[in-house]
Amino acid sequence: MRRMTARAVYLPVLLAVVLAAPLAGSPARAQDATPAACAVASPDANERAALDWYAAINDRDLGRFDTLMTAETIYGAASAADGTGPAAVREIYQSALDGFTNLAYTPQQVVAAGDYVAVRYIADGDNTGEFRGVPPTGKHIAWTGIGVMRMECGRIAQTWMESDQMTRGLALGTAQDIPVVTWLTTPAQQANATPAPPAPICEESTAEHSRLTYFVWDEVWDTGNIALIDGLLTDRAAGAGMYATTPGESMIEGLTESVSTFRTAMPDLRSDVEFAFANEEFVVAVWVDRGTMTGEFKGISPSGEPVAYSGISILRLECGRIAENWYQFNAADLLDQMKAAWRR
Repeated sequence: MRRMTARAVYLPVLLAVVLAAPLAGSPARAQDATPAACAVASPDANERAALDWYAAINDRDLGRFDTLMTAETIYGAASAADGTGPAAVREIYQSALDGFTNLAYTPQQVVAAGDYVAVRYIADGDNTGEFRGVPPTGKHIAWTGIGVMRMECGRIAQTWMESDQMTRGLALGTAQDIPVVTWLTTPAQQANATPAPPAPICEESTAEHSRLTYFVWDEVWDTGNIALIDGLLTDRAAGAGMYATTPGESMIEGLTESVSTFRTAMPDLRSDVEFAFANEEFVVAVWVDRGTMTGEFKGISPSGEPVAYSGISILRLECGRIAENWYQFNAADLLDQMKAAWRR
C-alpha cells in the first residue's frame, strides 16, 4: 500500500539476493529460507504447489493439505485464528466450506520468486450454512484477498493471508454500512479490470528504477509530500484498493487523496516491512502500519489511541515507476481500533 511496498522495491544492489530471500524484518514472521538438507524447488514448482492448495479447497479435498504443507506449517491470517500444521488449517477452512456450499477461490495473479509465492484471488460462494457463528443469509457473496506462502522443499511452511473482511461482513450482516468501504474495489471490478498496456522500452537500469521508486514512495508516505507523487506512478497507472478510484479519476489522484486522508488522521503514521520478495517485474511486501489517531478519518472522530494494521501489497514496476498496485489490508481491524461502526 505505502512506504513499505517501496522498501520492497528498493533493491538496487541486492536484487538478486532478494529474489531468493526476504528483506530483514520481524524474525518471528519471516523465518529462514529452505533448509539446505532438502532440494530447493523452483519458483514454477512452488507456484504449482500454492495453486494446488487453493484447488484443494475448491475441490473440498482438504486431505491434500497433508501433502501440500509441512507438519509444522505456521498459518497466519488477519481474518481467522492462527494455526499450526495441516489439521489446524483444515479446521479453519472446513468452517468456510460449511458456510459456503460452493466456495471457490479464483486466482487473478501469481508472483513467485525464490521460496515465496503470492496469490491474489477472488473468493465467492453461496452462504447457505453458518459461518463463524453467523446464521446463513442465503446470499451469493464474493470477496478479494491475497495470500503469501513461504515454501520449504516444495511444501508450504508458512502463510500470511489478508482478505476483504469488510465486503464479506457487510453481506453477512456483521457490519454496518459505512462510507469508508469505498476504499476497496468490488470483486467484480477487480475481475473486469482493464489490462495494462504493454510496457515501454526503458533505457534505465532496474537498479535505478528501484532506487527512484523507493525514494519517492518513502518520502510521500513518511512526510506527506504529495508533490512527489507524479514521479512515483506512470501516467497510465492502475490499481486496486484505495488507489482504484472512481471512473475517470487517475491513480495519481487516488493516491494523493489517500495520503492526505491517512496522514490527517494519523500524522505520525509509519510503516514497517516485515519482509518482501521480488522477481523481474513484481515486488511483494508484507507490512504493518502504525500511528496515533489524532485527526478525523473519513467522518470518524479522532480517538487519540494508537492503531496498527497489517497488509500485503503487490507492485508491478515499469521504467522506474509503479504501473500497477494491488493490495489487501486489514481494514476491519483498523476500523475496530478507530471505534467505527464495525462489529465482528
